[in-house]
Formats: sequence, structure tokens, C-alpha cells
Amino acid sequence: MACSAQSPFPDVRFAGRPLTAELAYDSAYPLNQVWPGYERPLHQRKVDAFVQFDVTESGRLELPLPEGVDAASVRVRPMSRAPGRVDGRRIVFDITAPEQFVVEFGEGRPQLHVFANPPFRYRHVPGEIYFGPGEHEAGLICPTNGQTVCLDAGATVYGAILMENVTNVTVTGRGILDSSRIRRVSSDGRYLRTLSAEDRSALRDVTALMCRGCAHVRVDGIVFRDSPFWILIFRNGCQDVRIDNVKTVGQWRYNSDGIDICGCQDVTMRNSFIRSFDDSFVVRDGGAGREGGTCHVLRNVTCENCILWCDWGYNFKAQLTGVRGARIEDVTVRKCVFANVSSGGIIVAARPGGPEGVVRGVTVEDIEYDVPAPRYRNQYQKKENPAEAFMPKPMPALSLFAVYNYDLSRVDVSKINLLFDRLAFRRFRVFGEAVPYTGTFRLTAGHEEVRDLVIEDLPPDVSITRKATFVNARWASQ
Repeated sequence: MACSAQSPFPDVRFAGRPLTAELAYDSAYPLNQVWPGYERPLHQRKVDAFVQFDVTESGRLELPLPEGVDAASVRVRPMSRAPGRVDGRRIVFDITAPEQFVVEFGEGRPQLHVFANPPFRYRHVPGEIYFGPGEHEAGLICPTNGQTVCLDAGATVYGAILMENVTNVTVTGRGILDSSRIRRVSSDGRYLRTLSAEDRSALRDVTALMCRGCAHVRVDGIVFRDSPFWILIFRNGCQDVRIDNVKTVGQWRYNSDGIDICGCQDVTMRNSFIRSFDDSFVVRDGGAGREGGTCHVLRNVTCENCILWCDWGYNFKAQLTGVRGARIEDVTVRKCVFANVSSGGIIVAARPGGPEGVVRGVTVEDIEYDVPAPRYRNQYQKKENPAEAFMPKPMPALSLFAVYNYDLSRVDVSKINLLFDRLAFRRFRVFGEAVPYTGTFRLTAGHEEVRDLVIEDLPPDVSITRKATFVNARWASQ
């Protein structure tokens, strides 16, 4: 659904220049439903907004206090960021370098996302796919080998991007890729090649950006708004992927994960703001592959200096799919903010199905948990009652991490053989609500082992459940 309401922030300025506050519909409630079936009703969304601008030198960002809002109710997220100062009926922020933050004006009121970008320079080359300022009905964008797709500042492009088995492709700019006009439908495992204006609901396996079997891909700078499914997906053995300064906002529909890396190698994401309804940053093995029933290994993935804001699921998930040869190796998440933690900050999970699975070398370190009150328990909506209202239930504790397996009723647990090797959780800080902190290991189904675990420098008084077989575990500074 395209944004059509009036902006709640009509007078925002940076260095004296007026900025356009673009609309973004976010989830009003942590209420989800398992697909297939029911499109999320419009009353479960709320109006927020975002501004973006390039920072070439220090300047002041100014925005008016909305009508009826007192300055004392204004909150800045991440909470570790210095708050703005009040100047009459305006809030002023000093911007000295690229950064990303959110200004809140009280529960239920519109929020303003601020994206202060590094300078962007682009010179068009014939043969590249270019969208200039204004609105564009693009449909399905399919770049070929060596092409650049540029969404320039001021561009709003309605559609989605598909890359399959291409190399040396760049998606860049300061524009908006808006997938709100694409309706999610049941997937048959194929991606249609066309998206007609007459029948947009024909697009299947849809997401804002899908990349399959590609190499040397760059995604930089643009805003992704309102995807009907996972927002950015990289799968089927993609190699050498770089994601930088990407922003996802307005993700309110069911199951809209942020970034999903599935069976790929050498992937880096930096300096990005990922606000998703469901899980924010996900790494998985590649599921069923093409050769001999094995799957693509996920290996060498880094996420650093990012804000991962999750409205329903997990901020970071590493998951084995449960097929033969499932492997996740060498994943690092560092210097990130986990905002709005709902189900939990970290989950390392396995769905047993194949005879073995390995998660090796997963490190999560230097993390800020940004969890101010109120925090409500996430809930599922019943299919037999799609109009079911959200019933606020306070969250009793904050799950820093969980390591477990699930869907055990589908397998013979005596044949499970899972190895979790070289997991490290260290240097976590919590800003916001003072609640009990928990960590969970629940691996008790078959032959499962946690080897060479390191846990250190967590908040004090963390309660950790240790239902697993541990070999050479180091627990320090809890």
C-alpha cells in the first residue's frame, strides 16, 4: 500500500535546508500470523516517517515538536546517542558525521527516522539503469552482468529487483525502492519474469531485492520500503556481496524479515539501519541444493556497525534448515545495536532433519541492547479470527541469546548429530528497561554438543539455562 497520508513532520531542516519527511507504515502491534492465508489488515499499521540527507559538513538538524507533545516525552533511539536539545518548540540535533537514529514522541505517536548519509556522487554511464527524481513505475528490475542500477536522490521507484546468475552488479543511490504495490501470494518456487501493471499480484517468491547465484554484488545507500516478504534475500551460493548504508523502513507486513543470507559466502553488511517486522538479520545454510541432495554452505559473513531494529522476531538469527550437509561457518556480528528486542536478541537454532549439522565460528560481540519500556510480548494471530485484537502483555524478561533445536516431532531424535563449535557471546550492554536478563541452551534431543563456547562481559545477574552437553566452555563475568 503506497504512502498517501499527510506527513506528520512538515518542517524538518538540516543546515537551514528544508527536508522532505517521507512516510513509512510500521507495525502498530507485535502481532503475526503464519503464512499462507491472510494479508495483514491495514488497521495493524501506524504512520511513521523518515528524512535523509548527505553530510558534507557539520550542521544542525531541526524539527518542530508535534502539537500536544511536551519536550520531556521525546526519546532518541539508540538510547546511547546524545539526545537533542530544546530550542523553543523545536528539537535540535548536532550532526557532525553520517549516522542513523530515531526520534520518538510518545507511545502511539509517529516516529521520525533520521538517515544522515555520507556524500554520494554519481555520473550516469549509457547502458546503466537510472531513475532520476520523481515517481517511477518500474515493475521487476532485472540487471544484467556489469550493470549499475541507480535510484538517485528524490527518486521513488515502485517495484522490485531480481538478480539471477549475474556478476558485477551494483545497486546504489539515495532514492527509495517501494514494494508496497506488490501483493504477496503463495509461492510456487519460481520467480516470474514480468510484472504487468494490470496484474501485479502475479509476482511470486516476491521480495524487494532477490539475488540468486550471483557474484560481486554491491548494494549501497538506498532505502527499501514496504516489502511484502523478506526484504533483501541472497541465496543459492552468492559470493562476494557488499551491503553498505542500506536502510529498510516501513516494513509492517507479516514475515517481513530484514536481510536473509542463505547459503552464500563472503558477505559483508556495514553501516546500515535495518528495521524489520520479523527477524532483522538472518544467516542460514542454503537448504536443498542441486548436487546430490546437499546444500550450499554459508560461510564468512560479517555484520558490523548496524542498527538492527526488530518489531516482532529476533534481531539476529543463525539457523540450520535441517537438510543433509547443513553448515554455517564463520559469522561475526559486532558493534551493532539490537533495538526493540521482541522475541530475543540472538537465536542460534537448528531444525533437525538431516543426519548431521554444524554451526561453527559464530561470534556476537560489542552489542547494545536498546529496550526501553513499554515492551510487549509478541503474539500470533489466529487464522479463524483475522480481526483478533492485540492484547498487550508485558514482557517479563529480556532474552539476550538462545541456542536450541525445534520441530523435533518430525524426526527420529536418536539420529540427530549436531555440533555447535566456537560460539562466542561477549561484551553486551543493555540500555532501557531494568528486567531480568536470560540466556538459554536447550539441546537435549539426541547427540548434540556445544564445543569451545565463550561467554564473557555480559550484564550482571544473567540467568543462563544450561541444558546441553558442553565441552571446554568458558563462562566469565556474568
